[in-house]
Amino acid sequence: MYNAFSMVNAIGGPQRKEKTEIPLSAMVKKFANGRQMDNGFMRPGRAPGSRGKQKENGMNGYDRQTGNACDMNANAGSDVLTAVAATAGLAGLIKFNLHILERCNYACRYCFAKFGCRKVLGLDVWKKIVLNCHRYAPDCCFNIAGGEPLMVSWLGDLIRFCRELGHRVSVITNGALATEKWIRDNVPLLDTFGISLDSFDENTLKAIGRNTRSGRFLDGKQVAGIMEKVERANPACGIKVNTVVCSLNCHELMSGDIRSLPVSRWKIFKMLPFDNGCFSNADLAVTDEAYGRYIERNLGMSWTGENGNSISVSLGERCRAVVESNLRGGYLMIDAKGHLVDDTRNTSYTSVVDCVNEELSDGIGRLGFDPELYRSRYVA
Repeated sequence: MYNAFSMVNAIGGPQRKEKTEIPLSAMVKKFANGRQMDNGFMRPGRAPGSRGKQKENGMNGYDRQTGNACDMNANAGSDVLTAVAATAGLAGLIKFNLHILERCNYACRYCFAKFGCRKVLGLDVWKKIVLNCHRYAPDCCFNIAGGEPLMVSWLGDLIRFCRELGHRVSVITNGALATEKWIRDNVPLLDTFGISLDSFDENTLKAIGRNTRSGRFLDGKQVAGIMEKVERANPACGIKVNTVVCSLNCHELMSGDIRSLPVSRWKIFKMLPFDNGCFSNADLAVTDEAYGRYIERNLGMSWTGENGNSISVSLGERCRAVVESNLRGGYLMIDAKGHLVDDTRNTSYTSVVDCVNEELSDGIGRLGFDPELYRSRYVA
């Protein structure tokens, strides 16, 4: 039977020969056993994955075939952990995506990491959130994102804390702040190092906003240099590239360059339409037809997007490309406010659990969740 750790290795990069055991500190032991903390939100005796009361009424998701509002709990069960465990091939895999800040040194025009939160929660707060997730799903793994996560000085400490609890950790970054020292100090603790990369063309990158205010961006040579340092720091660490296809790069061919790099996984996302009333990326929307042509041009396969599930194909000897045309209901996100958010109810986010002050198990059943889509995203 797969567990969360073996599944992540199987789909996210080279498998380690054995799991590194790091003794829990006294503080971690105290937190992890469910004792009362100063803020009072930890509850002794609650089993991981146990459920609290759910809302009796109201729709909390949408039907991907009809577009109509629906009760996701009717299909997924009232608990995400139960739904995932009951889905063939997942065997309890839970991945929490921790968007630890909204701020970024780039200004990508399509970015969906808009949480209305300029404040950055501190390391101690994120440790509480991690422990909340740990109590709910002891075998979960964490992906740390932003904004740009390397902008916080304590990122390495958060990675180490997750590892002390026994969790696998990945990071997704634009790479601009991935110095040789940061890589040397932190990559040995990671299972996957991800870089967001939408093009190898300077004009396209700048049109998207994938550059600093001073105009600095990463070219192909610099990206290759970062990946070389990652491989040297931790040969067992998988290297992932995330590409968002929008109207500005949908005409491009990237697969040749990706093949030339030590990439184990290339995720090709169709830009997620996002509008929270203050920000919209509608002007960069890409049609299904244009996205399909991008997939055919880069992967040599036909894509029709009939059911919206993810598709994984081989791209060379060491890399798998994953076609990700839809994320709604298949992405467990904790935003920069520390809230588990639902992305199925509208074109923005709806908070369902305040993970700083509430037990995750008390509210996660309100989350719109699509186990079929989730399975297609994490089972290659």
